[in-house]
Amino acid sequence: MSTDGPMPGETPRAFAAYRLYRDQGPSRSLAAVGRELGKSGALIERWSARWRWVARAAEHDAAIHREEDAAMRERARTMGRRHADAAAALMVRALRALQTVAPEDIAPRDAVRMFDVAARVERGALGVAGAPQLLDVVTVGPVDGLDPEGTRERLARLVAEARKRAEAAS
Repeated sequence: MSTDGPMPGETPRAFAAYRLYRDQGPSRSLAAVGRELGKSGALIERWSARWRWVARAAEHDAAIHREEDAAMRERARTMGRRHADAAAALMVRALRALQTVAPEDIAPRDAVRMFDVAARVERGALGVAGAPQLLDVVTVGPVDGLDPEGTRERLARLVAEARKRAEAAS
C-alpha cells in the first residue's frame, strides 16, 4: 500500500485530514486533527478507522526511516572511501620518509608510530579486522623505485634498528 496518495474511494477532505495526521509525526493525535480542521472527533475517528490512518502513517514513517538509513549508509561508505584514500596516501608518504631517513636520524617510536597510524586508519576505513602488521606493505606497492620486497627489507632494517635502540634505552 502506498502512503503517498489517497486510498481508492477516499475523499479529498478525508485524505487531507490523513495527511495532517501523518505529518504530525510521533506525537500525532486524532483530536489535534479534529481541532485544526474544525471537525468532530467522531468524524475524524471514523475516517481514521475506515482509511487506516494509523497503519498508513506507520508505513510512511518506516519508509522515511529506510530512506534516512540508506542515506546514512551511503555517507558512511563515502567517508570510508575518503579515509581509505587518505590513509593510503599517508602510508606512501610514511614509507617514502622512512626510506630517505637514516635509522639513526629518526626516533624508533616515531617511525613505528607513523606506519602504525597509517595502517590502522587504512584498515579501519576498509573494514579490515585485526591489528596491522608492520611488514605487510604488499598492497602499497613500489615506493621510490623499491618493489614490495625491497620495501619490506628496508622496513625490516628500520624495525630491527628501532627494536635495538628501544631495548638499549630500557
